[in-house]
Amino acid sequence: MTSPWNELQPEETDTILNTIDKLRQLGVGDILELPQIIVCGDQSSGKSSVLNAVSTLQFPAKDGLCTRFATEVIMRPGQPEHIAVSIVPGSNRSHDEKRALEAFRRSNVNMNDIESIIEQATSTMGIDPRNPNARRFSDDILRFEVTGPSQPSLTLVDLPGLFQADSIYQSKEDISSVQDLVRRYMHNKRSVILAVVSAKSEFVLQSVTNFSGLEDPKGLRTLGIITKPDKLDVGSDSEKKFAELAENRLKFLHRGWHVLVNRDHSTRSYTQEQRDDFEKKFLSEGVWAKVPVNHKGVFSLRSRLSIALREHILEGLPDLIKEAETEVVRCRDDLARLGASRASAEDRQRYLMQAAQVFSVIMRSCINGSYDDKFFTTGDQDVYRPKRLRAVVQDTLVQYSRDMRHRGHAKHIVDDEAARTKGGHPQQVTQTEFEDSVMELMRDSRGRELMVTHNPMTVRDLFQAQSEPWVKLTAKYRSTLSEAAKTCIDLVLQHATDEVTRTRLGKLVINPALDTLLASLDMIVDRLLRGRLESHPITYNRSLAENIGKAKQKMAEKLFADKYERAINQGGQVVAKDTLKWLFEEQIVFQPMDLPRFAASEAIIEMRAYYKIARETLVDNFSKLAIEDCLISQMPGLFSPEVVAALDDDTISEIAMETENAAWERGQVDDRLELCYSALANLNSIESMRAPGNEIQGLRESTVG
Repeated sequence: MTSPWNELQPEETDTILNTIDKLRQLGVGDILELPQIIVCGDQSSGKSSVLNAVSTLQFPAKDGLCTRFATEVIMRPGQPEHIAVSIVPGSNRSHDEKRALEAFRRSNVNMNDIESIIEQATSTMGIDPRNPNARRFSDDILRFEVTGPSQPSLTLVDLPGLFQADSIYQSKEDISSVQDLVRRYMHNKRSVILAVVSAKSEFVLQSVTNFSGLEDPKGLRTLGIITKPDKLDVGSDSEKKFAELAENRLKFLHRGWHVLVNRDHSTRSYTQEQRDDFEKKFLSEGVWAKVPVNHKGVFSLRSRLSIALREHILEGLPDLIKEAETEVVRCRDDLARLGASRASAEDRQRYLMQAAQVFSVIMRSCINGSYDDKFFTTGDQDVYRPKRLRAVVQDTLVQYSRDMRHRGHAKHIVDDEAARTKGGHPQQVTQTEFEDSVMELMRDSRGRELMVTHNPMTVRDLFQAQSEPWVKLTAKYRSTLSEAAKTCIDLVLQHATDEVTRTRLGKLVINPALDTLLASLDMIVDRLLRGRLESHPITYNRSLAENIGKAKQKMAEKLFADKYERAINQGGQVVAKDTLKWLFEEQIVFQPMDLPRFAASEAIIEMRAYYKIARETLVDNFSKLAIEDCLISQMPGLFSPEVVAALDDDTISEIAMETENAAWERGQVDDRLELCYSALANLNSIESMRAPGNEIQGLRESTVG
């Protein structure tokens, strides 16, 4: 399949690669993951020889020695031949350290001076593996810019070689440090992994195979490089196996494999031309002759890598632009949160006014259930719901109402012993057991009432005992909703102010005001609950009579059903209609009853009827008078422009005085925003090269075996 990008002229390809290199040099790589080809491999895998062959530079390769930073090699075709070396400081460097490292520059470098320059750069970075107090590794990058008539349009990032055993030159700690560095680069979804494996060792046993498999399990971003094929015995199983690997049959990679012949001790004096001729002759013989020509030799590798990098950049360009745009929005939000400089009293008051306006508007949206602002759609999942306070309040109060219905009463009447379950709350009792306990209560509180009636305070005493669980249940939901309110307040403050200001605001303004609201809330809740203890039952709700009537009717129906069942089962005889009339009138209505039990039954019916009304009243009053009126509706006023206007100058300064860290953070965000703007401008300039209507299509067919 042909891509419209294949129609790009060489100078346009250079522009694309130069743009990405420029962004990396500016430090955009610290913000966005930029596309790159990384060269990875075990020590002694021939990794340096691969870099030497592709770039024609003579990088030092010493067994058992470990480079301690990444090396970027930028190759471009052109005249005259030129080599320049510089250091790109890591993002963790201080301003002064960055200036010192950026001052390291070498131009018109002689090929023979490369090893010496690398040693100088290592020292400049402060790396000394023999000194326990010095750096052992660095996030700085040593950059080589190479121009020459035979150079490809290509940029490679060479990483330290992986190793598994310590020595006098490299410690056990260095093993994990190198692994962490390599895996961090591999983990970048925009890194094409050039995995170098030596034919002198089983490829599955080499660390680079393991790590590239972990970071790119589907092999989408990995291109395998087989080195030292000339060290295999001709005709051996190992030679056949690596030839199959080169043909992408033994271990399939979407980008395929490539074979190179390395310089060794006997060929170290070869010129580049001699080296290339030796490689071409060797790979045209034996099992290697069957390997496709574009999958072997340094000439085809240069072209293959250049196409792979160009493809990788252009395929990922739309997503990269989106990420840059997202980062711009994030930077603007951070700057809005930090506000402008607060050097003067007017600046500080203006900052607090703006923050208060944001807080009160967003908080009002939280309690009104209007979730259109981006505040409600940003952030991790664990803060997504707490921001939506009205939804939290509604769900919590529904659960409170449900708990009050199912667990708010101390005793629950079951039909018989068979229906009783063990343990749990509320306590399960039969009607008879409940009546027995009420009769005992009535004996202790007997007044001048008739035997068929009960003391008026009996219903009060029963209600107080039955509603005892209300106290703990209500306290539980009061606490839950108070914490939900505090969490929401903190999240809105995070959106409206910086961390230091937020802490000061909490201490001097919001926490005292919130404590007042919660004290008012507690007073109302206490008053609502205290009513069940301090007065006799009071209600003028018409449902009371209805509830009592329904309860008595239900009891009569149950008694009738029990008598009827016993009657029709007696002697197996069928009962006539006139007998049913007699049964109801004589056996139920006019049957002498246990008067104290009758009075107890009446008291239970009245208590349960009143309990239901009182429970629903408490749920409504707790929701409206306590939670809504005392807390939720008051939250936007905790920090509003009116609150700020009432503060004196000293308090405003104490709250809004800018710290050095805040000023530093604003500078960092400003710098990050400028980098993002620069990234967008440069990335959009690449995007504009696309012909109208064309789509970026894969060039992978040219790199898959």
